[in-house]
Amino acid sequence: MGVFIALFLLAAPPAPPEQSAAPLDIVSDRLTVDQQTGRAVFSGNVRLRREELEVRCSEIVVQYGQKEKSAIEQITFAGPVELQMGERRGACRQAEYFRRARRLVCTGEAWLQEGANRIAGEAIEYFLDSRRVLVKKPRAVLELDQLEEKGRERK
Repeated sequence: MGVFIALFLLAAPPAPPEQSAAPLDIVSDRLTVDQQTGRAVFSGNVRLRREELEVRCSEIVVQYGQKEKSAIEQITFAGPVELQMGERRGACRQAEYFRRARRLVCTGEAWLQEGANRIAGEAIEYFLDSRRVLVKKPRAVLELDQLEEKGRERK
């Protein structure tokens, strides 16, 4: 499980979450667990860390599976949601991670930035397995020199 944010179009994303053994480190003011519904709610000054990724938000709701009580099905981040991974950062009002589909959706004034490069839209949807990105109503500011340099580094 895990959630990541990277500048999807400008940098290679980190290893898929299932390939990482690093645990999630979540700190909050409160935690409420309902074992009957398989739901855990972290609220108030929430900070999630995993390796280089740090997410800050008002609330995280973790929904566990009905069959496998310990398997996480979905994680919802309520905002404002602020994300940082190294020099990359972003924000949105809400983010949802769907574990089975391995899909992350950031909505509500979503934006991602690395250096001078920035992409924003109503929603940014990232498919982890295919590394495909869908941005609804995109707006982008791209530094061409930085993009060309990244392309040369990958070769």
